[in-house]
Formats: sequence, C-alpha cells, structure tokens
Amino acid sequence: MKKLIILLPIFIYSVFIAQNKIVNPAKFEFSQKTNDVVCGLHGDVKVSLNDGNDKYTDVYFEYMSSKSEFDKLGYEKIDRMITLSRDALLRNLKNKYSFNPKKVAVSYDESLNAWAIIWEYVANNSYGAEVVGNQVILYNDDLQRIEI
Repeated sequence: MKKLIILLPIFIYSVFIAQNKIVNPAKFEFSQKTNDVVCGLHGDVKVSLNDGNDKYTDVYFEYMSSKSEFDKLGYEKIDRMITLSRDALLRNLKNKYSFNPKKVAVSYDESLNAWAIIWEYVANNSYGAEVVGNQVILYNDDLQRIEI
C-alpha cells in the first residue's frame, strides 16, 4: 500500500506531462534527400490543442526547418511557441470563445531570422458570423515575439 501511495503522484504527474505535450517527437522525420532539412509532421498529422473554450480539438500540424535550426529549438520550445501564439491570437479576437483552430504550422524564416507560427482557424466576428482567419506570429530563438 505504501508503494502505491508513493507511485500514485508520479503516475499522475507523468500522465499530466504526456497530455500537455503538443508535439510528438516520434513523428518527426528527417528528409532522405539531405541531412539538413527536417520534414516532420506534414499532411494528415494532427495534434490536440485547446479551442476558445479550453476544450481539446484535433488540429492539423506542419513543421519545416533546417536541422541546424531545429537543433537550436527542440520540442519543448515548439510547444511553447504554439501555446504563446495561441494566447496572443485569442487576445485579438472579437469573440475568443468562438475560436476553433483548424491548422497550425511552424516554420523557420531565414530572411527574418525568426520562427513563424502560422494559424488557420474559424471564429465569430463582431456580428456573430463565422469567418475563416489566418494569422502569422513570429518569435526569435528566445521565444520573444517579433513585430514587423
């Protein structure tokens, strides 16, 4: 019984951490054409993200960068950028509760030296009509937002 009491918090913590991961490292694939391109999570891959009501919904996810840029970033920072950009996007919506994400993509933009988080979503405008939205939010390697 003592072992169960000791192991229960560890189990609960590990389940919590697993559920709060957005990106699954096992699904990332390196391109066979060149070792410097990461082609992970393209096409029909989905991740679970919160909608405007903080309910999980499956969202299409894409990622593209060079291997050298990916090595500087890692999975945890990708998760964090997605979460930060979602929160920033919600702050600018007329009705944040109507936010329904459809796709999120992460890509490194060499010309801007920044990570681009690209969202496609559906939300209600100020008249209550459902509209399709797109937003690009930029971050540097230190997860600071870049305004252009």
